[in-house]
This record gives sequence, C-alpha cells and structure tokens, in this order.
Amino acid sequence: MTRNFHQRRLTVAALAALPLHALARSMTPRPPYSETASVASRDGRVLVTLQFDNPGPAQVWIPVARAEDEDLFGRLFEIRSADGAEVPYIGIKVKRGPLTAEDFRALPPRTRHAHTIDITPSYDFLHGTHAYTLAYDAVYLTDPRRPEHLSTLGTVRAAFTHARA
Repeated sequence: MTRNFHQRRLTVAALAALPLHALARSMTPRPPYSETASVASRDGRVLVTLQFDNPGPAQVWIPVARAEDEDLFGRLFEIRSADGAEVPYIGIKVKRGPLTAEDFRALPPRTRHAHTIDITPSYDFLHGTHAYTLAYDAVYLTDPRRPEHLSTLGTVRAAFTHARA
C-alpha cells in the first residue's frame, strides 16, 4: 500500500510539472520572423526563391535587395562548390553608403512574402554539372528609423545542383 501511494505521488508530481515545462517553453524568445531559401536549376538558369515569414504580432522590415529587386547589385549570396571553392561573383557592383530606411520594406504581422531572383548572370558557375551551396546572413529591422540596428537570424543555406554547358 505504501508503494502504491508513493507511485501515485510521483505520477501527480510529474503531471503537475508538465504545465510548467510547457509554460517555460512558450516563454522562450523566438525571432519575430523567419527566412528560408530554395534554389532551382532548370533550363540553364539558377533561380533563388526567398521566403520571408512574419508570424508575430509586430511588423518587421526586410531588405529590398532580397525581397523585391530583380537584379543583384552586389554579392548578396556566398556560393561554394562541393569542394568548398567559392564561386566568383561577376555581376553588377554598385558602390554605396550605409543602409537607410529606404533599403527595407515592411512585412506586416502574420504575413508571408516570397521573391525569386535569377542569379545565373551574376555568378561564374563551373562548366558541367556540379553541386553547390548558397549561403547568406538573414537580417531584418524592428525599427526602420534605426537601420544601423540590424537584427540577425543567422545564416540561411540551400544546396543545389546546376548544369552549365
């Protein structure tokens, strides 16, 4: 009888601890938004699709260069071949000053935005079929009046294979 009583106490204690664990997990801070990249290689083109997801209650601001621009005006992505060699950026290079509020666009709460950029003419991909990794540091603003205070999500990566004649 004593053993059964102790087992019940342990079970009740374990069940009572569950809501506290769930509460602690729900209080863990999460970034206000997320960003993912996927790369498709077809018809000799390399298309990078970026998805920006803001599930939170507050608006965030994301870089126009990744969210809207049709062309690259600088090396936005680091691309490496399977052996680790960097694929040279050969696209347009625009010299510019520090980021300003105009370099960002609003992403309203509970919305998602996707944008595709053709990076084929901007990188010197190897001839033949090769595996690559695309990487970049995802950044956003919580206050467009303070573009010098960028927040980072970390490095976004995507693997792909591309065939160049």
